[in-house]
Amino acid sequence: MTIQKPKLYTKNELIKKLAQEGVFIGTSTLDEQISRLKIDAVFENEFGEEIFDNLAYEKVSGVLSSNVEAVLPALKPPPQTAPSKTSQVATENAFKLDISEDTLNMIARSIAKKVAKHVDAIYSGSDSDNTQKIALYEEHNRQLNAKLEESEEENRRLRLLLNEANHNLNLYKPAAFGLYKFTGKGRRR
Repeated sequence: MTIQKPKLYTKNELIKKLAQEGVFIGTSTLDEQISRLKIDAVFENEFGEEIFDNLAYEKVSGVLSSNVEAVLPALKPPPQTAPSKTSQVATENAFKLDISEDTLNMIARSIAKKVAKHVDAIYSGSDSDNTQKIALYEEHNRQLNAKLEESEEENRRLRLLLNEANHNLNLYKPAAFGLYKFTGKGRRR
């Protein structure tokens, strides 16, 4: 069994993909459906756009497609037969729960995809976590390299000072009573 990487969409891409299927909506309708279905974005990109996975697309597509199919029969004119009074009372008091096979299949697919996504994340590690860790390590590496260069420059400067101090120290020789006598050639500084 191979696990496919999920396809990711921005809101504009979701609208375009839905339009290809014949469901034409605007961003406000998409926002309403996303909030009504309680769909969370996978992440936000660097431009602040919310990114959704294929599961979110299927949920929105399924709901909007079923809404379109439910509206189409309502647009047809009703038959001109007069209903009886008893059938009207029965339909008013009836509670109808319609769970179709398509709805159950959509729920099963969404659960299977979530499980597959979770298992894939466990086995391979989440890609977004890995990229964040890599970026963090690279930034830490740059900081350490900068500190290393500073330390090397400080080390060179201290080595020069030590050599100069040793040279100056060699110009003086111990004399009587803990005093030192200048024995170097040239002038004293």
